Amino acid sequence: IGKSAFSQSSIEDIRFPDSLSVIEKYAFQKTGITSVKIPSTVKSLGTGVFSECKALETAELYAVNGVIPEFLFEECRALTSVTIHGKVKEIEKC
Repeated sequence: IGKSAFSQSSIEDIRFPDSLSVIEKYAFQKTGITSVKIPSTVKSLGTGVFSECKALETAELYAVNGVIPEFLFEECRALTSVTIHGKVKEIEKC
């Protein structure tokens, strides 16, 4: 999924295919997504993918190469649950 692909769109729900391998930076910034589950096949997760998603409540993801990218959930104030699978070595800037 390319850089800023759905940024500021009215999208509220998304289901990722198991074949997905890349989500570039700011792909879903400022959308109305409420929940997200990123498959283990994602090997590249960009900066701020879900930043400013004010309705985002839950997220499930795998630590890509042991790293949680910077600003992944910046300003996601409704976020109450984040499940991270895999070993986390580094959490970049929040």
